[in-house]
Amino acid sequence: MKEDLKVLYFVNDYKHHVVKNFYYFGVGLQNVCDCRVWNNPANIHDVIEKLNFTPDFIFFHDYKGSPLITELNSINTPI
Repeated sequence: MKEDLKVLYFVNDYKHHVVKNFYYFGVGLQNVCDCRVWNNPANIHDVIEKLNFTPDFIFFHDYKGSPLITELNSINTPI
């Protein structure tokens, strides 16, 4: 059962890599909450508009394992 928590997960596309733990983490998140995964560099406002989704929380895989997202300082969503 999905909870009401909305999570935006930024991670590079690992679904075709040998080690897929980051991909499976995103799949697992989608099983327990309303989670959207974004894989491309972009402006945060464009991402939210394209997904038609306002997250409660933003999660980055890590510095090197996530796409470059700009304008993060202009939103009030916890990261």
